[in-house]
Amino acid sequence: MKKSLKAPDGYKYIFRVSRKCPKTGKVLYAPAYGLKAWPILVAE
Repeated sequence: MKKSLKAPDGYKYIFRVSRKCPKTGKVLYAPAYGLKAWPILVAE
């Protein structure tokens, strides 16, 4: 199942395999959660 992500004006999505959890500080890897990559919203 593929979802289409629509970014708000002035923003775009980048995709990363890992990200740091803001609450715990641990590095989370997308494949451990059944994903190819995490979508991260950033300003253009």
